[in-house]
Amino acid sequence: MKKIISFIIAVACIVSSVSLSLCSNAAGWLENAKSVEFGTTYDLSVNAGNPDYSSLGSYGYYLAVKVYVPATGKITYYSESEFKVSLPNSLEVYSSNNLNEPLLDYYCERDYNSAYGVYYSTKTFTLDKGTYYFLLDIYDYTNEIRWGECDGSFLLNIKYSCSISKPSGLKCTARTTSTEKVAWNKVSGVTGYQVQRSDGGTKWAQSKKVSGTSATFSGLTAGGKYKFRVRAYKTINGVDYYSGWSSILDSCAKPATVKIKSVSSPKKAQIKATWAKVGGVATGYQIAYYKNAKCTSLACCKYAKSQKTTAYTLSKAARGKIFYTRVRAYTNFGGKTYWGAWSKAVKVKCK
Repeated sequence: MKKIISFIIAVACIVSSVSLSLCSNAAGWLENAKSVEFGTTYDLSVNAGNPDYSSLGSYGYYLAVKVYVPATGKITYYSESEFKVSLPNSLEVYSSNNLNEPLLDYYCERDYNSAYGVYYSTKTFTLDKGTYYFLLDIYDYTNEIRWGECDGSFLLNIKYSCSISKPSGLKCTARTTSTEKVAWNKVSGVTGYQVQRSDGGTKWAQSKKVSGTSATFSGLTAGGKYKFRVRAYKTINGVDYYSGWSSILDSCAKPATVKIKSVSSPKKAQIKATWAKVGGVATGYQIAYYKNAKCTSLACCKYAKSQKTTAYTLSKAARGKIFYTRVRAYTNFGGKTYWGAWSKAVKVKCK
């Protein structure tokens, strides 16, 4: 039988006997009960073909499933069969605290998936922590199962997803040329967080789990662009359940330190500086001229507004004066300016 989905459930669930107080027909329902141990995933194929109806006195067939929900979350019920008549007609959910009245009662619409050639029905609902009994009713109005006109089998899937809030407020709180520290708002009641960063492109290259609300990523390229995202998780009985991902944070590492190649005075009243281009996403360069070696007395400051620019000539400089020149890269990103470190200052006398 073709399968459309697999399912994940929180903890071990056992198809087992339900108390006779469930209703007067409980004995008939339970003689077809199945038992299975679940890990983190399972597909349970149920074969209802040619059941013994003598204890029911009707054409009904029932399946009882006992489910433990470890924390408030969504349950997605799904059944699938090649035969429409094999699918359950209804789903009742009983709390272990009250086996006399169903907590939820659903009629199962049967839809057809022509791409896979199967009939299916599905329901999604929320349950709080606790033990529940799922009661499935397969009512064979046409006697097809009873007389063996179909195989009477169907695939039963139950998917559990823990309700955990997404982290919010993701931001970069510190950066260097090779590291970035990101932080976010705390989500209550969780075990920890999974944080990821991109490789500078579309792939998530690095992932780590932390218990606190911040994480530092190293090994970045100076001036490189990166994306970050975070989600919370809760560990229940050794299984990790995750929230959705936070909004993606676009960020960048600081530009690399500029290396000056030369500073000269090629003509009268001119000072020319050349440097090596920095990598990453630098917007441009700042060129500063100082009157003293400690670079505390600024003479003037100029900008080269392109990462590709690797030279700048200052005109109308004071002739005969000594200047100390240094350069740094900068990046305009997300409405802010991030500065690289200054190069070493180079001394030159203006002609």
